[in-house]
Formats: sequence, structure tokens, C-alpha cells
Amino acid sequence: MSNATIGQHQRWVTGLAFSPDGKKLFSVGGDSLRYRPGDVLAWDIASGKPLAQFKGHDTHVWAVAMSPNGRQLATSSYGGRIIIWDTAKSQAAKTLDRFKSWVRCIDFSPSGKEFAAGGEDGTVVVWNTSEWKEVKSFKAHDAAVTCLAFLKDGKKLLTAGLDKKVKLSDWSAGKEAAVLQRDGDIVWSVAVSPKGDRLATGSADRSLRLWDGAGKLLISIPAHDDWVHSVCFSNDQQWIATGGHDRAVKLWKVEQLIAQSKTLVAARQAVDEAKKKWDAAGEAVAKADEAVTTSKESLKSVSAVVAWKEAVAKRDTAKAAAEKDKENKDLKKALTDAEAAVKKALADVDGRIKAASGKKETKPFGELLKKLKSGKIEDAKAEQEKRKKGVTEAESKAKQAAKAEETSAKTLADAKSKLKALVAKVEIRLGEHGASVWSVAFSPDGKLLASGSHRVGSEQNTDTIKVWRLSDRKSLFSPANSSTR
Repeated sequence: MSNATIGQHQRWVTGLAFSPDGKKLFSVGGDSLRYRPGDVLAWDIASGKPLAQFKGHDTHVWAVAMSPNGRQLATSSYGGRIIIWDTAKSQAAKTLDRFKSWVRCIDFSPSGKEFAAGGEDGTVVVWNTSEWKEVKSFKAHDAAVTCLAFLKDGKKLLTAGLDKKVKLSDWSAGKEAAVLQRDGDIVWSVAVSPKGDRLATGSADRSLRLWDGAGKLLISIPAHDDWVHSVCFSNDQQWIATGGHDRAVKLWKVEQLIAQSKTLVAARQAVDEAKKKWDAAGEAVAKADEAVTTSKESLKSVSAVVAWKEAVAKRDTAKAAAEKDKENKDLKKALTDAEAAVKKALADVDGRIKAASGKKETKPFGELLKKLKSGKIEDAKAEQEKRKKGVTEAESKAKQAAKAEETSAKTLADAKSKLKALVAKVEIRLGEHGASVWSVAFSPDGKLLASGSHRVGSEQNTDTIKVWRLSDRKSLFSPANSSTR
């Protein structure tokens, strides 16, 4: 193991956990999802130096959870293996090979008596920690479980999955207690406040959502410029920390969010309403453009009938002239050309009639073309003029629709700008990493916040773990020792 400090760590970090005394930080990750052993490291917070390396995972390690008493550390991997470590000995105490594929989320109950994990198959499994026997297994989601957390009483689990649902489940009964979200976008992270009266979720739609303990939505704000991948509460539950794929690490004061909830919720609703109107305007533009295309095509078809009839008239005139002067080569050529034009125009008309008649929705138009073909040229020309007016009207409506879409787009932009300005007043931006932030974790005393990211490609950036001192918002163990608001 390298003797590099936290500030020089260069491997992917997808999970972080502090020891209960706050003296150690545990990080998990790796260098490859499947083809290289994953990392489980212990760091000394005072110096930032590595203390131990836990060896046992042969694939990338997704998640880490610390038992309430600090004696056990749980980690889960891409390959599905879960290892329970004895933190005093830095050795594996138990291996759980219950899942066949990746396990992205694990958690100990507040009492430490239960341990839960969510799998790629949508199943949640709960073990007791006294004997590490499986006590419950249930299908929590219709797709992979992305995140989970025990509620304070240990009787319920907050879970989210790739099925875009967020649920509260009575795990002992193996049934849903409440569904917080039924659609929307994927939720990548969930957190439960220490008192259990607040729940938080971070979503792929860039939102941080705050719920009460029963699952009632309190507030939803656009917290990041990309996926919100990690959320956590401080132990005094005054703060929420978030990390996103926009590389940013942010702090939010819970009571300030609650106090501003009406204003923020109203602004978010204004954005949602403006988005609906913009979407509707976009659909109207698409329909108007389709109407223009349809009207132009119908005009072309009617014009083809007129062109054929005119070609027939020209052919008949050329034929009469050629019959009067049979020796005139120019008249013969003119007749030949006229006959060719009639043949070509007829093929065009018949092709259009066939195409229209072959579809249920355009069959009536196909019948009209047949009628015009067998009728008088005056009728075909009258229909042609009618179709020209139809094109003009359709183009006018398309311009109106485009103008309405432009107006709705401006309204949406203004609503987003207002909401963003309101959010900016309640966010504290600690800083950022060189890549997506996968994990955030408060120290037990709330004085530090750790954040983890992955390396950018093959670049040797040395900020995959940062520890922020919240009193002055500085990043410790970093050569830059930087701070931004």
C-alpha cells in the first residue's frame, strides 16, 4: 500500500465512512469494475496517512457501511460479494455471497442488530448481526436497487431502484409501507436523518428532495448541474451534504430549506408548469410542421393530376398538328416528346394514387385523386387552388406555433433563472473534484466532511478523496489547501 496521504490518493472512490470516534476514515473503490481487486482502505484523520488496507474483494467495491459500535465494517462489490470486517484486526470476519451480481448499497440498522443489502435483481436481503443469518429477503424493486437506508426504528427501509421508484418498506413483513416516488428519474442516493423525521434523496434529474419521516414531500430543488449521486445528513441533522456528477460538493442548512420551502416549491412549480407549456408548444410546432408537410404533399399530388391533364392536352394538340403535316419531322418529334411527357406524368399520378390508397388514413384522398383524374381539368385546377390556400394557412399556423414555442421557451428560461437564483441563496458550495463525486460523509462531530470521486481517465489527478474542514471550508491534506464558497 502506498504511503501517500489522502490528498495524494489517485484511485476511484465510490464510498466513504467515518469511524464512530471520528479518528478514521474508510474509503472504498478501485481501479476497474471487474478486472482488478477493489480497494478498502483506512486513513488516519489527524495526519491523512493510510493505516490499513483490507484485502478480500476481487472486483470494484461499491459501498461501505460502519456498524454503530465501530467494531464492524461492511463492504460490497461489483461481483456481488459482501465482506464484514473486524476493524480492530483489519481482517474479514464474515463473507456473504448471497448475490450473484453487483451490490450497490448496504446499511446497518441504528441499533446495529440488522444489516441490509440491495442487489441488481431488485432484491433486498436482511441479516441479523449476532449470527449473520439471513432473516428476510424480498423483492423491493422491479429493477436494480440503487440505494437504501434504515429508518431510526430499524423496522423500515428507505429504498430506491432503477425502476425510478422510491419506497418505504416494512422489511420484516416484506411489504411496502409507502411509495414516495412512482416515476420521474432514477434516485441514486437516499439518507435518513438521525432523528428519523427527515428523509433525503438525490436524483438523476439533478434534484435534492427532502421528505418528512412518513414520506411526504417537503421540498424539491435543482441542487446540481448534473446527477445528484450522494446525499447525507450531519449527526445534529442541521446540514445535508450533496455530491454530483457536476463534480461539485455542496452543503445545505436543513432548517433554511424548510423555512424557504414555500418560496422554493412555488418557484419549482412555476418551472414545472412552464416546462409543460413549453413541451405542449413543442408538440404544437411538430403538428403544425407535419400539417405543412402534409398540405404540401397533397398539393403536389393534385398538381400532378393537373400536370398530367395538361400534358394530355398538349399531346392531343401535337398529334393533331402531326397528322396534318405527316412529313414534318419537327412535329413528329414534338409528338414523341409529348407522348413521353404524358407517360411520365401518368406514372407519377398513378404512383401517388396507389400510395394514398394503400393507407387507411389517406385512402379518402386517394379516392379524390382518382375522381380528379377521371374528371375535368377545371375541377382539378379548382382543387389545386384550394390546396394552395391550404398550404398558406398551414404555414401561417406553423409560424404562430413557432412564435408561441419561442415565448414559452423564454418563460421557462425566466422561471429556471428565478429558481436558480433562489437556490443559490441557500446553497454553500465547498468546492469540487476533478471528476464526478460519488460519495459524501460527515464526521460524527460534524466538523469535517469527506468526499470521494474517480480519476479522470488516465490522468493522475490527486483529489479522489477530499476532507473538508467546515469551520473555514478548507480542503485538508491537499497541496492547494483551497477553499471556495
